[in-house]
Amino acid sequence: MLLLDLEAVASTDRVDAFHHAMNDTSVPNDIVHESPENGIRARFETWRVGSLDLFDARSTGFEVRRTARHVRWHRDRPVVSVSLQTMGVHHAENAGERYVLGPDDIGVFHELAPRRYGWSGEGASWAVTIDMEHLGVPVDTVVRASVRLRTSPLHDLVLAHLRALRRDPGRRRPRQRHDRSGAGPADLGGARRGRPACPCGHGRLPRPPDLAYTRRHLTDPELTPDRIARALHLQTPAVRDPRTGRHQA
Repeated sequence: MLLLDLEAVASTDRVDAFHHAMNDTSVPNDIVHESPENGIRARFETWRVGSLDLFDARSTGFEVRRTARHVRWHRDRPVVSVSLQTMGVHHAENAGERYVLGPDDIGVFHELAPRRYGWSGEGASWAVTIDMEHLGVPVDTVVRASVRLRTSPLHDLVLAHLRALRRDPGRRRPRQRHDRSGAGPADLGGARRGRPACPCGHGRLPRPPDLAYTRRHLTDPELTPDRIARALHLQTPAVRDPRTGRHQA
């Protein structure tokens, strides 16, 4: 669903429209635009897959500043966002640490934690939001992990899964194919097989892995992405060694 397209908004109203769209999807924020005098451009889209809300944002440079005061006005069901930077280099501040997010990084932000986030020039981000109650992880745990995701052996496995989920984001309508019985679309969400349709037009979504195995073995020092992939019947991508920065097969 198209949430905002500033091309259809008068230039004098674009700042207010941008702020309304951004704050309507989250807790309140202070938003500072990089060069409002040169014109603000933005396009926000949102859609839902199963129990997940997906959000695609493209815009000129800005920064979102969320303070403790803003957090107190959170919505009834706060979320954790997991994002990919699909254009530009993004800057963030979380848990008192500043860092840069590039195309090979995952950004994780808890709605109940102060933070800063944004980019300079033209940029874009794609995010999955998860209800906090479904995640079942304390706020401070999410915040601490958010600044050291690269040290996790699961980083590249999750990155590959997120990239697969957002493939071809411009084609979100399922293909209208009819079966021989003429009963209508044959594969809308793969509902006949109990699996949802991919909104990007690729038929069924991949079946989400059962992470119970990972939870049971989190303290195992020999737990590796390859071991997890074999247990979950997944294909594991090349993994970056955090000590050398090189990828390993």
